[in-house]
Amino acid sequence: MSSTNSIRAHESKHVPTAYEGKLEPNYYCRGWNEKRQKYCKIRAGAGTDHKGSGRCKSHGGNSVVTSGRYSGIARPSIKEKLEQFEADADPLNLLPEVQLLRALILDFVNRYDESTDALVAWRNSFGTSYQAAVKLWRDEYSDWREKVTDIYEGGWRDVEADDLPAPPEPPDPFEHENKPRQVLDILSAGKFVGEVGKMVERIEKQRQEGTIRLETLDRVLEQLGVEVVKAVQQHVPDADTRTALLRDIEKQWGTIRLEPTTARPGAPQGARELN
Repeated sequence: MSSTNSIRAHESKHVPTAYEGKLEPNYYCRGWNEKRQKYCKIRAGAGTDHKGSGRCKSHGGNSVVTSGRYSGIARPSIKEKLEQFEADADPLNLLPEVQLLRALILDFVNRYDESTDALVAWRNSFGTSYQAAVKLWRDEYSDWREKVTDIYEGGWRDVEADDLPAPPEPPDPFEHENKPRQVLDILSAGKFVGEVGKMVERIEKQRQEGTIRLETLDRVLEQLGVEVVKAVQQHVPDADTRTALLRDIEKQWGTIRLEPTTARPGAPQGARELN
């Protein structure tokens, strides 16, 4: 087998260690094997036209979305997310989004304190340790240069090229100060809260679909009673019969239960669902 074929076979069949997998999260196919109850450890995209990412050929890496608004999307990871959302039994339920927004608010506030503390500490200590490290490096570099100069001027007596001392490494400023890239704006948390409020309003609006407010129901019942009295007066000439009929109608209406026997989930307070 040639070296090229050997490399290709290695890339398609090699299973890295767990450590390598953590460093390269897209190294595996990671398609779930129901029979073996484990994830696929073949190279990502093996046997497909998107090698190095997405599922392998055996786990739908070549499957194509043929219908729908986003059927033209070719990126495997996005296709997979679309399939998951399409399989959602309750796609109009916005409660998970509200929970996510609230979690983001808490995470934002926590990171604000962490970032602010890091920035203050960095500004207070800026230049002190790094400048000291630079000064030490310059001294070490001067000593190294003198040694190398002596070797050259001495004609390389009893010295091989491999015996030359390595020059000292200059200090890395990022190893001395942990500088945040930017300060988080705590006022942005208010924007998150506003988004939560909007999301809750959407959920409440969805819940109110198919319900009627108490005020509207009372007004409808009152107008219905007026129309019934008018109809009885128009079609029943006998006064005693009209009185008995209206009394019986009022009595029967009194037995009607407006509230359902069991509270329906999602019904807001102050609203009754029509049966």
